[in-house]
Amino acid sequence: MKRNAAFTLIELLVVIAIIAILAAILFPVFAQAREKARQTSCLSNCRQHGTALMMYLQDYDETYPMVFTSTATTSRDWTVDLIPYIKMGDTNLATQVNAVLGTTRPDLFSAKLPFYQCPSKAPSRDTRGFRRGYGYNNWLAKGAGNTISMAAVSTPSDCVAFAEIWGEVDRSVPFNTPGDVRFRLEARHSNGLNMTYADGHAKWINGNDRRVNWPVGVAFSSVDAPLSTLFNVSGQ
Repeated sequence: MKRNAAFTLIELLVVIAIIAILAAILFPVFAQAREKARQTSCLSNCRQHGTALMMYLQDYDETYPMVFTSTATTSRDWTVDLIPYIKMGDTNLATQVNAVLGTTRPDLFSAKLPFYQCPSKAPSRDTRGFRRGYGYNNWLAKGAGNTISMAAVSTPSDCVAFAEIWGEVDRSVPFNTPGDVRFRLEARHSNGLNMTYADGHAKWINGNDRRVNWPVGVAFSSVDAPLSTLFNVSGQ
């Protein structure tokens, strides 16, 4: 009698085992490739921030924007100040969503625009529903009457302007500083993060780099200039 050709049980098990091994090898590679794409998209955002910052400086006598500006009738943060210099940036979104808040607090809506959100950031950790991905250097963004000029920054190419942060706040401080964790940097791209510098350029930096970490054993003060090099405006 003629026998029909067919796979044996052993052969099927071998094929399944090979497929499982290949999947175990390739899935992490695919995940890494996806994260690399998100990192590149995030870096593109940071470069937009840098370009917008340089254009802002030209319009405002080379004076950096404040992290937060408040008057008797309205308040806003740096995201609103940079919107006019970013393609597709529009504060009209704020008034479309909520006319009252859109007039008094447009920054609550501007931070939701795509170029202010890192694609690798976790869903909002803020109970108010914000989803912001970047914070302004707390020591570069001084308050009213105490703004910082580009000339006052010792080495703009080594001083952070914007960096990826853990929470949905407007400013950033170095790693491992005491206090509110929302203001801390977050290394969410291959143990590193993207940063925009005070001269407008942007790049990825390793999260373990000592220049973005507060020195161990040194008391932290929110008033003093930071000891982490990349946040120090004076460059000391």
